[in-house]
Amino acid sequence: MSEKYGPGIDVSRYTNGTESFACRKKSLDEEVGEPIGVNVLFNHAHTIRHDRVTFVDERSRKFNEDYQRRLEEMTLTSPKVLVDEDELF
Repeated sequence: MSEKYGPGIDVSRYTNGTESFACRKKSLDEEVGEPIGVNVLFNHAHTIRHDRVTFVDERSRKFNEDYQRRLEEMTLTSPKVLVDEDELF
């Protein structure tokens, strides 16, 4: 676990190795066939075996949970307004 000083104190772990996020995003865009959002990239990079479910640490899990909550709040309060998920991220 990356949180040696307590939850949310230290840097968050990710599973991209030495590959930059820009390179990973490009390869995922090509794999999917369209541009992916930053939250999809975050979930890919911060989950075990890129399953987008099992987060590598508590900080990553909480960040994603908070993002999903804010996204849901925005879509519920303004259902006719398109939410820019990358901007919300």
